[in-house]
Amino acid sequence: MSCEPVPPSPAQCLVVGFGGICLDYLAVLSTFPKPDDKTRCRSMKVLPPSFLCVFLFHLFKGGGDAANTLTCLARLGVRARLMSKIANDVHGKSLLEELTVDGVDTSFLVVTEDGQTPFSYVIIDQSTRTRTCILTPGKSSHETG
Repeated sequence: MSCEPVPPSPAQCLVVGFGGICLDYLAVLSTFPKPDDKTRCRSMKVLPPSFLCVFLFHLFKGGGDAANTLTCLARLGVRARLMSKIANDVHGKSLLEELTVDGVDTSFLVVTEDGQTPFSYVIIDQSTRTRTCILTPGKSSHETG
């Protein structure tokens, strides 16, 4: 009789992720506007990290591949740790709070006093079931302009 090793429980595993994170502003439109057109949002949301992945009407919070993956793992009971960098601004504080609530270990997250945390605008076109993402990259405290 052979004994197969038992895999560790999720709580015994530690997954460490490295990557950028950002705050997403989500606008749902009935159709994408033509140049010089105006349109109204059907809904507008600010989505911090439980992370946004929008595709074909399904809304999962997100903002960066590593953060999305680690949030999912933490919700499944796996110990998850994120190594990244944010600024000590409104966006960064929102991201940090949401990650903490979701159970992601942020003890290796670098928070700078200056700079700007990245954010993006995600425009959902309901007629074509597509999305357009406009990223505003973060700015380090040593950058100018």
